[in-house]
Amino acid sequence: MTRFDVVPESTTHEFWHLDLAGGATIEDTEVVRERVMSVACRWCGRNDTVEMVLRPGAVVGDR
Repeated sequence: MTRFDVVPESTTHEFWHLDLAGGATIEDTEVVRERVMSVACRWCGRNDTVEMVLRPGAVVGDR
C-alpha cells in the first residue's frame, strides 16, 4: 500500500443555525456532488501513473 495526496471537490447543501451573538452551527449537511480532481503518490509525487478503480460492487456516483 501507499499514501496519496487527493484533491477533492464537493458541493453541499447545508442547514445553518445562527444564534443572536452571530455564532454559526451547521446542523445538517447533504453532499450534492462529489468528485476527485487529482490523485498523486505521496512518496514519488507522480500523478500520471495513478489509476482509480471502483471497489467491487460499487456504483458510479458512490462516495
